Amino acid sequence: MRILVLDTHYPESLRLTYGQNGDLSERPFREQLKEIYDSGFGRADSLPINLQKLGHVTEQFIVNAEFVQLSWARENRIRLGGTFTLSHLERLSKRAASRFSLLADAPGVHVPSWQLKVVEAQAKSFKPDVIFVCDVLYLPAKFLRQLKRHTSLLVGEMAYPIPPNLDLRPFDLIVSAAPHYVDRLRQAGAKSELLRLGFESTILDRLNSEPKDEAIVFIGSVSKGHQQRLDLLETLCRNVSLSCWGSGAEQLPMDSPLRGRIKPPLWGYDMYRQLQRAKIALNIHIDMAEGYAANMRLYEATGVGTMLLTDWKTNLHEMFEIGKEVAAYRSVDECVELVQYYLQRDDERESMAQAGQKRTLSEHTYYQRMQELTGILERYLSGARAR
Repeated sequence: MRILVLDTHYPESLRLTYGQNGDLSERPFREQLKEIYDSGFGRADSLPINLQKLGHVTEQFIVNAEFVQLSWARENRIRLGGTFTLSHLERLSKRAASRFSLLADAPGVHVPSWQLKVVEAQAKSFKPDVIFVCDVLYLPAKFLRQLKRHTSLLVGEMAYPIPPNLDLRPFDLIVSAAPHYVDRLRQAGAKSELLRLGFESTILDRLNSEPKDEAIVFIGSVSKGHQQRLDLLETLCRNVSLSCWGSGAEQLPMDSPLRGRIKPPLWGYDMYRQLQRAKIALNIHIDMAEGYAANMRLYEATGVGTMLLTDWKTNLHEMFEIGKEVAAYRSVDECVELVQYYLQRDDERESMAQAGQKRTLSEHTYYQRMQELTGILERYLSGARAR
């Protein structure tokens, strides 16, 4: 198969990468893309690398990486009908975060027309059998219908509630890491399949062995919209030595014990190194996860060899053996008790960390996930061609 992956990255992470590499925006397209992938943000290039290992011809573009996309357009002589100076691009990049914050209310409305023109040119040039859109909220439905002319199968990915104004009709299939959203997508009339997240095993080749000098670490955002998470973190702050990295502290009440405790967000390999340094990595799903385990931290923490303490979910046992490979809590009080218990028992904690890592590296890597994905794609592609 020829598979084109269209990804998006957090604007904050992109700005950090360019800020650390002064002349990056002036370098060739491939060099910029490599530098972004080398930061380790999100899934980086895990999807195309593993799809290629399986024998598929794959290309991936980060559609909201403005400098990258414009460099590709310039190198491929795509006329965009405008002048894009460096200062203009920097202004575009600074506005990207505000556009992202509005996407749930108006999917695709805030995407510049030149970005859409570049993405369509990339699809026309690559001639994919499958276009895999990692964020169904980013590109407008009208453009997606136009994009379908360049592929046999248009696939989206999502793991969040369906916004009332989101048009799912352009997609031939939507995959989701959250089983309850697979059901809801099907109820909404879309074809949907479960595809869990995973861990890229080659990340370990780029990490040194970090000393376990942090008791319990939480990495993630906090806000009034994450009420269960907020209640748990505030209680932990009062009872154990908790280290937090993330965004949203400025939104917290002035009397919150988390104020002054939350350090700036960590991305990519900085995040993996911090997880490595933890004796216990705390995972708290956001409220919309409801009763299901589905987030990336499950695999990131276990993948780097740190004991995972996560909130109990009805499907958690399908990924890990609770009590042997990960620890799970059902309440705030039980979470505090488990933290105190495992911090006092180094051997048990390390045994669980090793068992969790073994499970992740044997069953939850992106090589396995891409095997699952291609099986799904081949089935749907066969049906699409038959029709």
